[in-house]
Amino acid sequence: RLQREEKALRDLRQIVLQAKAQGNPVTVKDAGPDPQIVELQGRINDLEETLRRQTGQMEGIAHDATVAAIKAGKTLAEIKAGWTEGLAEFDARRRTFLLYPAAAVR
Repeated sequence: RLQREEKALRDLRQIVLQAKAQGNPVTVKDAGPDPQIVELQGRINDLEETLRRQTGQMEGIAHDATVAAIKAGKTLAEIKAGWTEGLAEFDARRRTFLLYPAAAVR
């Protein structure tokens, strides 16, 4: 992408120098935002909103499950033990998406 921008800059410079040499006025205007960037930003915003909504739903479900376990008379150790299997499954799934070794985080 940088090479394309540098080429565009060289081309613009060439056009400006030719116009000046011919005595024509030179006006350079910003073309505005790149339409592809605008489209991608919209998609990113949609994904962020979906992620926020789903995170909120998961937090609500986890809270409800914890409250139900407390009402059922489970101890803190029993509640934490109930998370172990799910956390291990999550850790195994996320390993394929890590950009760095898992040991670097701990």
